[in-house]
Amino acid sequence: MKSDMGKFIGSPPKRATTIIDIARETGFSKSTVSLALRNSILLPADTKSKIRAVARRMGYRPNMVFSIMGSGNRRKTRMRDMLPLAYLYDLGGSGYSVIPSDIKLLSSSAEAYGYFMESFDLSSFKSVRELRRTLYARGVCGVIIDRILNDKSIAYDMDMSMFSVVVHGNTFRKQGYNRVMGDVVTGVQLCWDRMVAAGMRRIGVAPCSHRISLPDDELRLAAVLQRQRRDKALVAEIPPFTGEPGVMEPFKAWIEKYVPDAVIGLHTGQFYAVREAARKLKRRIYFASLIVHVGGRWSRGIGGISTHSEANAAVAISILDQEIRNRTRGMPENIITVQTAPRWIEGRSLPPLRHQTTNIK
Repeated sequence: MKSDMGKFIGSPPKRATTIIDIARETGFSKSTVSLALRNSILLPADTKSKIRAVARRMGYRPNMVFSIMGSGNRRKTRMRDMLPLAYLYDLGGSGYSVIPSDIKLLSSSAEAYGYFMESFDLSSFKSVRELRRTLYARGVCGVIIDRILNDKSIAYDMDMSMFSVVVHGNTFRKQGYNRVMGDVVTGVQLCWDRMVAAGMRRIGVAPCSHRISLPDDELRLAAVLQRQRRDKALVAEIPPFTGEPGVMEPFKAWIEKYVPDAVIGLHTGQFYAVREAARKLKRRIYFASLIVHVGGRWSRGIGGISTHSEANAAVAISILDQEIRNRTRGMPENIITVQTAPRWIEGRSLPPLRHQTTNIK
């Protein structure tokens, strides 16, 4: 006579229900089942309800050891319950670099909303397909597109319809996505008004124009023409320099031709070209930059405009979070463009003010 204990020992134990079993039973993919069991906001409520009901009926119990091990390998235990975002950039051998402070601020804002952010250099991927598969395998739900300086970047060919997307900055020229960038019109106006308040009467402005137009090229030029028209009784009309921002010889030739008292340049690198031209002309030429990187080695002593990086990062992540929660993917029907107010930076390159009081802040 066989005992109950003998029957138990001789019979295999019942196998635990897995996510794969639930996927087969419901017809959903394994990744969808996984998201539903984690109560992800990426899935509709009815889908999560169906999957979780089947899991209860099948007696599914999560293996907490495997959960902790899996999450620990990628982002440590603290990232276990956070959703992944992707930060995409492509410098394309331009000589420029990503801005570490921007990544840090974006990551900090993302964590406050319950996300963690990974950076991806698009130039390291062989194809759009490889990038898409990588992002999908990482479970990425939202994408921040930042410094795309490569005209042939795969970012322009990638189908973003499966992701929520926000463009951070002005270097990605493809339109149709929600975008957060600095207010370049206000930046030009602040620099111009500061020069006028200091008594400058020959103000040369270099709004520049990129070889392949960026979203704010026309805005800068429009702001210059408006200020020239408004102050035509006070300031001599000098044609704006609209050449490429990185080509210095035509820029220096423009300075030598019009001999301005002050120059408003697009970036701090132009300050050194202005200084060289000033030595040749044997006169003092003041300078304000529309892009000052505070704390940067080449920006020391240069006054002008600094992008409000903290505000840009906070607004970009806030918009992306709303897209994810509303399940807005790819190009939204109603496009949002947010331009954050710049900050004014005083510097030795600026002329002294005639009066102690000014409305420049």
